Amino acid sequence: MPRKMDAAYLNQWFENSLNTWSINHHPLLKMCKADPKGEQAFEVASLLSQLKLDIDAQASAMAHYLNFTAAQVQATPEVSYLLERLILLDSLSLLSDTSLSNERAQETLRKMLLAMAQDIRAIVIILAEQVVIMRHLKDQTLTQQGIIARATLTIHAPLANRLGLARIKWELEDLSLAYAEPQAYRSIATALDEKRIDREEYIAHVIEDMQRLLQEHNITADISGRVKHLYSIWHKMESKGRSLDQLFDVRAIRVKVANLSDCY
Repeated sequence: MPRKMDAAYLNQWFENSLNTWSINHHPLLKMCKADPKGEQAFEVASLLSQLKLDIDAQASAMAHYLNFTAAQVQATPEVSYLLERLILLDSLSLLSDTSLSNERAQETLRKMLLAMAQDIRAIVIILAEQVVIMRHLKDQTLTQQGIIARATLTIHAPLANRLGLARIKWELEDLSLAYAEPQAYRSIATALDEKRIDREEYIAHVIEDMQRLLQEHNITADISGRVKHLYSIWHKMESKGRSLDQLFDVRAIRVKVANLSDCY
């Protein structure tokens, strides 16, 4: 999932949508295209597409992100229904509350979880919107950046975790850390001295080498790898009182074999 999708990609996404979406959604697409924040709305919809949500969910997300009403976009019944769900969730938002507390955040989280029973797509839309908000957070004031980042860590990232949306959770946490703890973020990023994609490629190469070696010895194994993201590293440093040099699981490889003897 790219961070802050470029204009060329989003323009191509718009053209493709005009060709593949129902004509009923064309008024919305064209209104979004003309809006100053239209590219961000397309970014939300594109992210939802990557998460395999349907076109109605993508359309309702764009309308909601730009505060369009169902009547304005000539919404279909399904889009109107989802917009109603999203408006209900808006009333639970604490993003503008400067006195955000853990208790209130937890209560909000419970209410949003209850909303899942009505339509889980509404929760996923809210999370996708929050990712895009965080990607463009530099446009906000320093005060708003801190408020939104803390709310994201307290409400949205845990929600993504509960839904099993790991990459959404990671991105929300990393982007939030950059604004909530900017010095720590820069320090860890500089110390690692490599981009996340480089660390992931390193893991992939190690897994490839291990698979080849195991095959040479006729050992069947399930090999997986992971790279801790920046927030996870920071959280462990804080909770354990350790420096980055004292962490030994920034990268990890897991090998599962059928028999204990294969371990040796």
